[in-house]
Amino acid sequence: MVYLAGLVLALVLVIPATWFPFQLAKLGVFALCLLVCAVLFALGGGVRDLLRSHGVREAFLICLLPRAYLLSAYFSLDPSVGYTGFGVETDTVLFTTLGALAFLFSFALFRTLRTTRLLLNAVFWALIAAALFQCVSVFF
Repeated sequence: MVYLAGLVLALVLVIPATWFPFQLAKLGVFALCLLVCAVLFALGGGVRDLLRSHGVREAFLICLLPRAYLLSAYFSLDPSVGYTGFGVETDTVLFTTLGALAFLFSFALFRTLRTTRLLLNAVFWALIAAALFQCVSVFF
């Protein structure tokens, strides 16, 4: 439930809006929920189950994406923007690292049809809320 709350908050709060330009604050809400999820996952013995699960090697390929962003940030003119972004920038090392961690946790936590349906319902309704918010922002 903590993971789903973080995912829903991330979809709703990670909207580039000029009235809340602090992208790190928006990502911080998601990162905090992801941190709580990671601690509970580790305390519950989930790491052991994750490492034994089928397809885990392929799932860990997602870790290559933040590495590519690290390389890009290293060669950029202003590496600080590549790491954390500026304003409403989400194409950063921090953002892709959180996304990769979120993918790995969803890979580990949502294995049954019932839990996958719960994940998809949460993402669907969060996307509806984000889309409505964007429509209202565009209208005004």
